[in-house]
Amino acid sequence: SWFVLKETESRVILLEQEQLKAELATLKGQINPHFLFNSLNSIYALVLKKEESAQEALLKLSGTLRYVIYESNAEKVNLGQELSFIGDYLSLQRLRLKNETQLRSSIECNAPNAEIAPLILITIIENCFKHGLKKPGQDSFIGISISATSSHLMLKTENDIAMANMDDPESPGLGLKNLIKRLELIYPNKHKLNISQSSDIYRIALDIDL
Repeated sequence: SWFVLKETESRVILLEQEQLKAELATLKGQINPHFLFNSLNSIYALVLKKEESAQEALLKLSGTLRYVIYESNAEKVNLGQELSFIGDYLSLQRLRLKNETQLRSSIECNAPNAEIAPLILITIIENCFKHGLKKPGQDSFIGISISATSSHLMLKTENDIAMANMDDPESPGLGLKNLIKRLELIYPNKHKLNISQSSDIYRIALDIDL
């Protein structure tokens, strides 16, 4: 009957929604240990060299982990919170960078109360430090730019290609594949992700309609 058909359709929709939530939770959960591992490695390097900045780095790490573990559990967070987390992450990275590494970053937002899915941007930004830092004594460059309004966000990154196994733009690594899947699930037809590579520069541009 019509009522049985409607009830069946409702159950199918509910199951699809639950499956989507479970898949998103799995994808987001993969970020936490990856982020922690990379951050601890950075601080370990500072401690080995007995750098005074190691203490400040631990405080920064505490704040970023608090956000990743506790405050990012919601489906959406305030854009201001997400960008503050990104700012702290960049500060943490600066503490361990050598003078030969040039890090340029710009974060502009005139709508901190707008909402965004948490931990969308960090994968792209981490990718810069994973692949863009050359050997000690060699100059490295990383550029990160974020601009956001109440309805739109744009993230652009570029970095030197410092590793021979740099992700092929046509076949991104696990972290970027994870991000691509999350974007497809959360922002279908509302985002553009462009990954490009020249002889020595790797670029990523992400546009999201919030």
